[in-house]
Amino acid sequence: MRNAHTIARLLLIAGFALAPSIVAAQAKPAAGKPAARKPAAPKKEAGEEGEKKESISSLPAAIKTAFTQAYPSATIKGVSTEKEDGKVVWEVESMDGAQGRDLLYSPDGQLIEVEEAINAATLPAAVRDAVAKAAPGAPILKAEHVKKGTTETFEVQVKTAKGNKELAFTPAGELRK
Repeated sequence: MRNAHTIARLLLIAGFALAPSIVAAQAKPAAGKPAARKPAAPKKEAGEEGEKKESISSLPAAIKTAFTQAYPSATIKGVSTEKEDGKVVWEVESMDGAQGRDLLYSPDGQLIEVEEAINAATLPAAVRDAVAKAAPGAPILKAEHVKKGTTETFEVQVKTAKGNKELAFTPAGELRK
């Protein structure tokens, strides 16, 4: 039995000694095979530039005031800035009870856009029909009601055989993206 323990220890030590060379060999692509590619960056909407996370304390006072007046019982979960059409906008991620809501504000506190998470069952019938036509048999993973000025859209994320897909529709069920 003692010999078995000694052999096991030697194998363990040898394994650790070989580990760096094994890891290095695994990191190199095999001859004739290209190296693995990094995943593609998420697509940006037209006119939108990279999002930058910010601290909640950096939120401009005008936005804090506008948010608190409109949603007195909501809690801010996160804040970020991005450029939209060349102008800096602030995104406020919030929860109001069980209601998830993302809001876009100009630095002076003007509300630009509201995205509210909704139950897929509450989508207008025309939108549900359009989703079924655009992505037959694909389950809806996420649904949002988006208001930007006087324009309303319903955004859905569906799971297809090729992966998740985002679609946007007018309330009448016309495909936007």
